[in-house]
Amino acid sequence: MAVAAEGSDAIIVDAEQVKGSSPQPDLVLSYTGTQGRDHDIYVFRPAQAASDTQYPAVVMYHGGGWKRGTPDQFYRHARVWNDLGLVVLLPVYGLEDTHGATPKQSVEDAFLAWQAIGEQAQALGINPDAIGAGGGSAGGHLAAALATLEPPASVTGHRPPAALVLFNPVIDNSPGGYGADRIGADWERFSPFHNIGQEHPPVLFMLGDSDELIPVDTAEAYCDRVRAQGSDCVLKVYPDAVHGWFNREGFIETLQESTRFLVDAFSLKPVSFLQGGTIDAFLLIQDGDGDYVPLAHDTAYVAPEDHKPMGPLLRYEGPIVEGQAFGMRAYFDERARFDLFAKTGRTLALRGARNNYLEMAEWGRDPLFVGQSLGFATPAIVTPEGAHVAADVKERSVTTSVSDTAARFTLGLRGWNVAGVELDATHTVMVETGADFIIHRLAVDGALPGDLVAGLVRHEAAEMRAGDVGSVNYLLTYGAQTDKQEGLGMAIVYAASAGKEPYNDDLSHLAVLAPEGEAASVEYWATADWALDPDFAADIDAFEMKVRDLARRANERWSHEQ
Repeated sequence: MAVAAEGSDAIIVDAEQVKGSSPQPDLVLSYTGTQGRDHDIYVFRPAQAASDTQYPAVVMYHGGGWKRGTPDQFYRHARVWNDLGLVVLLPVYGLEDTHGATPKQSVEDAFLAWQAIGEQAQALGINPDAIGAGGGSAGGHLAAALATLEPPASVTGHRPPAALVLFNPVIDNSPGGYGADRIGADWERFSPFHNIGQEHPPVLFMLGDSDELIPVDTAEAYCDRVRAQGSDCVLKVYPDAVHGWFNREGFIETLQESTRFLVDAFSLKPVSFLQGGTIDAFLLIQDGDGDYVPLAHDTAYVAPEDHKPMGPLLRYEGPIVEGQAFGMRAYFDERARFDLFAKTGRTLALRGARNNYLEMAEWGRDPLFVGQSLGFATPAIVTPEGAHVAADVKERSVTTSVSDTAARFTLGLRGWNVAGVELDATHTVMVETGADFIIHRLAVDGALPGDLVAGLVRHEAAEMRAGDVGSVNYLLTYGAQTDKQEGLGMAIVYAASAGKEPYNDDLSHLAVLAPEGEAASVEYWATADWALDPDFAADIDAFEMKVRDLARRANERWSHEQ
């Protein structure tokens, strides 16, 4: 997962390998918490740790709303940080569901675990002056409590953390924050935000701008208070991220950020992360010499007024996102539909694919005939006149971006004419590192003049099925529906909030994302399975099992479970 760089003290971390790993602790300690109950502390030590060296350490508390959760939330982080020379300790603490503990008892256990670690620091080879704390959500609250709250009477000689690394932490427990109904009238004594004092340690505060529990304004105010005490507070806000995202799609990005923070806080070995090579997003535009060059990332490109379908201006006729399993392109013209690039392997290939991508190549090909259908998860608005894709627009623009964790293109649609009603829309199409699906995020301003749908081409050789998992619906097709009669499965996974069953028109199967009359901001996922893919589902039942698993993952993410 991590190796020393040749000719340097730097450590190189393969974040993808870390994400898929299952490390185990080196040692298990115990301490006595509230209710006289013994709890474990899982210890991860640097490999070949020298017996005569005192190492810095960090104590990480798992999340779960003081109700549930386990320390393995941070097992993968721990092994990376070990490689940098850091001891990592992960305490169990009293939880409501497991131990009948109250939030106040969770806090007291966090202090008691911290005290036990301090008492055993020398035996563990830990520098007692260089112990940080951190955690996620409610676990972030416990870490922040160590730096702000008055220790409980059961704790003696408390030494606050040397640094805090916080993943969407609960820090405001007022009636307008989180948990006041379970804490009681003395919530203020329990709330880190309301107890920031002098000598506060430096903080890394990571938060999504779509977090439903911790507003960005609260995080900014917390950091302002920390800075007013003369300490540093680094606030990292991640776009479109919800509560708990750091466990899932934000794992790599927040692992990198937290690791760099700890390197600086404790003067650890320098670190470098391998860049992901399994995702891409690009738009290739013809230059004055007739060559195709990629649009610079985060730079808007506006379609010329004279741009027509099938012209030479754009290779592939529009932007592409490519993941390990397949790619998706948007026709950047009046066709305004989405198409599929099916792949035989897991390496990036589409930037260098030959022009005739309808024919079989080593990497795969474009197997889908879209025509006037909705192709592969194309959005449209359905009125009595039919399904309206974004064909008639005043301005069509696109930007692309690629990070270690996600590649995306975003379409801007200004003045989208739907049956005489003009709308503005933004549509982001994104693939995450290692994902087997593509995320669509579509926002339409103004009241919808018809149902907002996403569609799949309707093919006589393919069977359609629909179902649900929790509050998530799915629509799939499966059969010999390529232009060469190969097996192909395609699916859309979407929230059930629209309250309408899928339906068909002559060309497409339609999943209803939002009903007529409302403004829309929706997310849906698309996936595909091709006969020449090594993991191809052998029949429709096997493909539906894959789709149901994807719907389960969507249900978990969209329900904002930790």
